[in-house]
Amino acid sequence: MGWAALPNGSSRRSVAERGFAPSFPGTAPSSYIDGMHLELTDAEAPALISLLKRAIADDRYPLSERVQTWQGILDKLEPPPARPLAAPPKIYAPPTKGRWRPRRG
Repeated sequence: MGWAALPNGSSRRSVAERGFAPSFPGTAPSSYIDGMHLELTDAEAPALISLLKRAIADDRYPLSERVQTWQGILDKLEPPPARPLAAPPKIYAPPTKGRWRPRRG
């Protein structure tokens, strides 16, 4: 394909040439982010974790998509602690004979 001229005189590459074309089954992914893996040093990981925690805590909209994305990244870097098992549910039985009496009428 090549470059396409726009009406204002600028030129841009097509979406497929920039690598953002949709991928179809059996083809390689077009995005360079798909296989990204961070190699963080012992000093960089805690700094990034504290930065994410502070950004999440200080954000004005905690339920926004942006903050949810940050929380997902933080969960990958520092998985949340395992939750303790919940207590078994209580079994509610009808009152015993001694406390319950039918109405006299």
